[in-house]
Amino acid sequence: MRGRLSVWSVLGLVYVGWGSTSLAIRYSLETIPPLLGGAARFLAAAVVRSRTAVRGAPGSTPGAVVAEGTPVTGR
Repeated sequence: MRGRLSVWSVLGLVYVGWGSTSLAIRYSLETIPPLLGGAARFLAAAVVRSRTAVRGAPGSTPGAVVAEGTPVTGR
C-alpha cells in the first residue's frame, strides 16, 4: 500500500509540474516577447543546473558549472 501511495504522489507532482509549466508558457507568450521568454527559461535552467552541479548531484562534475556559465557570460 505504501509503495502505491508514493507512486501516485510522484505522478501527482509530475502532473502539477507539467501543468504549471504549460500555463506559464501560455501566459508568457501573451505578455512578453518570445525571445525574452526563452532567454529567461534558459537562464533559470542554467541557474538550477549549476546549483546542482556545485552540490555534487549524481552524474555532474565541477566542470559543468563552467560549461553552464559560458553561454550566459560569452566567455
